[in-house]
Amino acid sequence: MKSKGMKVINNELYFGEFKASELAKKYQTPLYVYDEENLRYKLDLYKQNFKSKKYACNVVYASKAFLCPYLMNIIDEYDFY
Repeated sequence: MKSKGMKVINNELYFGEFKASELAKKYQTPLYVYDEENLRYKLDLYKQNFKSKKYACNVVYASKAFLCPYLMNIIDEYDFY
């Protein structure tokens, strides 16, 4: 699935300004790359769409899915639980 920060240039996959093949060479594979731009876009969508004047709504991140300090700092910026 292509996210907001991904693009293909000359048949090479990029994550932002980083070429996927170069990341694989540097960090080896398997390699998990998260698109911060897309993550922030999705967090904004959740924030906008899970509001209610009638009910108390909170968006909760399932940390069992993936947990690292950098990701948790971003989630904390959005006041999610």
